[in-house]
This record gives sequence, C-alpha cells and structure tokens, in this order.
Amino acid sequence: MEEPPAPPADCEVIGLTYNLEPDGAIFVLPIEISFTYDPSLIPEGVSEENLVIAIWNGERWVNLECAVDTVTHTITARIGHFTAFSVLAYTHPGIFVASEPSVSPTVATTGETVTISVLVTNTGDIEDTHQVVLKIDNIVEATKDITLAGHASQKVTFTTTKDVVGTYTVNINGLSSTFEVKAAPKAINWQLLGGIIAAVIVAIVVPLVIRRRRTA
Repeated sequence: MEEPPAPPADCEVIGLTYNLEPDGAIFVLPIEISFTYDPSLIPEGVSEENLVIAIWNGERWVNLECAVDTVTHTITARIGHFTAFSVLAYTHPGIFVASEPSVSPTVATTGETVTISVLVTNTGDIEDTHQVVLKIDNIVEATKDITLAGHASQKVTFTTTKDVVGTYTVNINGLSSTFEVKAAPKAINWQLLGGIIAAVIVAIVVPLVIRRRRTA
C-alpha cells in the first residue's frame, strides 16, 4: 500500500504493508499467511520473537497470534479473510514488575540461611536493565542488576542470615514480606553426656557385682 494506515503508538512497521484482494474475501476455513522480514529493520532492543502480524479492521490494527522463525526470519499466522496486513514491532520502553517476595523458611533459627526470591518481568517491548534491591527493615541488604528482553521473566534470589531473635520485614522494589528468627537450640555436648551416662552405669553396676560376690 502506498498510503497505509498509520501504525499504533510506540510501534514500527517492519517492511511494507500489503492489501490482499479481493478485499473482504472470507474463508470457510482459516488459511495460513507468511511474511519474510529483514532483521536489520527491527528497532534496537526489540526481540524477533515479539514481532506480530497485524490486520487492519477498518478502524485500527489488530494483532494476530503468530509463530516467528528466527532462523528463516519468517513470521506466520492464520487468517479468516483478506484485508491489509503488516508486520509490526512494538517499542514500549522496558517496564519491570516484580512478584511478591517468596521467603523460605518463614521461621528460622539464629544463623540459619533464609532464601528470598522474586519473579521479575519486563512488561515492555524493549530489552532493558533493572536493579533489584533487597531491603530488610528498610536497610539495603543486597542489590542485583538483571537484563531482560521485552516480555521476558527471571527469578532473582537473595540469601541472608540473622543472629538476633526477632521478626524481620523484607522489601523488594516496594513489595514486602516477613520472616521470624528464633533462638537456636543449645548444642548437646555428647562427650560430657557420654561421660555422665558411663558414670551412672558404673555407679549402678559395680555395687551390684560386689553384692552378688558377697552373697555367693
């Protein structure tokens, strides 16, 4: 099309827009349509896997469910009628969203390792880097930088140990959880316990042996 409809906001057309005719032709069964795209036209930071074929419904562009082959640089979708078609690359900036922190164990003993993890997702279209900050009781405990493609997710894990009994508040990028630390049970001195048991046995057995000998 020499004068195709404008693409949506934060979006670029990859290649050309095609108007397949006869316009409005409807198929009893869906047919498959494929486009070969030039990867050099894809905006920086946009993943090939996120390209879509869109159709013009007379008012706006509508995305189709697509399969992208990054080896042959081909994108395929199924359609039910003819209209205008384009391959689109969305370019919304990276927006990072984290799940609520997962804490394990939620009740630990002093000195025990506590694992804290979140699932971070880039809900934008452009690859970007994000810093995940772990705070415990509003004090920065650790940070990690992650780079995610658009619509990709990654699990981020931290570990910590506490030697003071109490309840701690975990905060990762504004989302919070808690864990409790209790006193560790005192370690058993097996050597001392063994000596006490041996002394008790001797105190009981030796008098019995002496008594039996006297009786005999």
